[in-house]
Amino acid sequence: METNPKESRNVADIAKARELSGWLNQQMRGLTFEYEHRLGFASACFSLAFEHHDAIILLFERRMAGSAFSLVRPAFETYIRGVWLLQCAKDSQIEQFAKGRCDPSVEKMISDLEGQGYTAGGELSKSWKGKKRLHDFTHGGFLHLQRRFQPPAVSELTIPMKT
Repeated sequence: METNPKESRNVADIAKARELSGWLNQQMRGLTFEYEHRLGFASACFSLAFEHHDAIILLFERRMAGSAFSLVRPAFETYIRGVWLLQCAKDSQIEQFAKGRCDPSVEKMISDLEGQGYTAGGELSKSWKGKKRLHDFTHGGFLHLQRRFQPPAVSELTIPMKT
């Protein structure tokens, strides 16, 4: 039986993602800290981002790539927010965040992080330049939908029709 090189690569990528997930969970398991807003909110962001990561893996394993791609932007944004809250937010911003009144844009958080040297070479800005694609994948835009109408997806797609 012939193996599809693309499918073999996908299986290997999923295995790497699952390995990373296991490592992250192992690092986080049993951590305790005295709660304060900054660390509490950042930890909650990281927990949610990791949960999205795990959901993406599960969805790919079940061949639900569309739904998996829809979680990439929320995972990225939640991770950025967590790092920003931990490393860059002023105490006054943390207190406003605790009241639901501080929600800086992703661009602002990335700018703050890169301005303070928390990333090398503008990697976050480079990643965020693809936000249009991330937006399309999250919200069912053209880039997401067009992949459903390219072979072999057409033969696999079933659209219920009213009679």
